[in-house]
Amino acid sequence: MKKLALLLAALGLVSAAAYAEAPALRVTSVGQYIELDNTYGDGALNTVIFANEVGLAYEDWTVGLTARKNWAVDKDDNVTSDNHRLQMDIWNKINDNYKLGMRWRAQKDMDRFQLRGAYNFGLVSGSADVWYQFNNTTNADDNTEMELIPVRLNYGPFGLAYFYNQKDGTGSGDAQDVREHQIRAYANYKFGQLSTYAEYRITLGQEKQGYDYYEAGDYHKLEVGASYPLTENLSVRGYYAYEYGDTADDYKVNKKADEGNKRYGEYCLGWTYTF
Repeated sequence: MKKLALLLAALGLVSAAAYAEAPALRVTSVGQYIELDNTYGDGALNTVIFANEVGLAYEDWTVGLTARKNWAVDKDDNVTSDNHRLQMDIWNKINDNYKLGMRWRAQKDMDRFQLRGAYNFGLVSGSADVWYQFNNTTNADDNTEMELIPVRLNYGPFGLAYFYNQKDGTGSGDAQDVREHQIRAYANYKFGQLSTYAEYRITLGQEKQGYDYYEAGDYHKLEVGASYPLTENLSVRGYYAYEYGDTADDYKVNKKADEGNKRYGEYCLGWTYTF
């Protein structure tokens, strides 16, 4: 009996040690943000977004969970609860140069399943996102889409990238088809503990339904943002983005559409607590 008791005690100690050394799923961060989106012009529409975020980690895997609620505010100040979102991002670090991931996104009108990848060799980096989207509205075809940055050049705080977007509907028509090429420029700089960034996008051309929607230089986007640590674990962040686009005559004439100019602004403020 004494030998059996000693054996059981030894097994218990070994099991406890193994359990203590086993990797565990842990919470790495929590946060929230509020976002204000403004579409200007005749179709003016404001959107208010409030989101909760949680970050998790398990060995070389990281998981991001986002749950956000939307309210649409029309030009008559009518407020409507609208198009909420649940999203999960999973990344696995293959090595110091490559990582692979996936994203699941669910909203009122669609569900999206997305495969992701990125590489980084310091001076040269890039990324790829490819997804299938189930559109849940009446008579709406599903679609496939990809966003690629095959090459981004990095030098110190600056970056320059080529971006390609392709969207195709699964039905027989071309109502969802899009092709776009962009140049994107990036800058990051620190002023003491304040980290700032800027991103500028200009289209080289966008085609919708077989016609030029934007010609080269017709679409621009500028985003500037910053983050600041209030404590060792708590930081605040914010950004402002503005988009401008002038629809090409080729699209207006052939699609009999009076698209005009696009003017869109976006503000965001948030906080993150890391563990």
